[in-house]
Amino acid sequence: MKLHLRLIALIGVLVPRRLRADWRHEWEAELQYREALLTEWDHLDWRNKLDLLCRSTSAFWDALSLQPVRKKFAFSALVGAGAIPRQLLPTAHGPSTYLLS
Repeated sequence: MKLHLRLIALIGVLVPRRLRADWRHEWEAELQYREALLTEWDHLDWRNKLDLLCRSTSAFWDALSLQPVRKKFAFSALVGAGAIPRQLLPTAHGPSTYLLS
């Protein structure tokens, strides 16, 4: 397996499981397309291989951007399961309404 694709597989661990397959497929397709284009143009030299590796590191930031999504859905699941009572959730009036009610 090529280094830039291995990096995508490694970074994929940061992506929430339910999004991971689509995320990985998208990144692998993008990098494979770029690699195929460079091969077709006979420009797949060490500089362009390094460029592919640098592009694959962008997947790290993409994976990190999906982290708040993981926390949001985990929190929603806890509220939906009744582990966190809805009365403890913030309201439009703010936390002071809890003290007054």
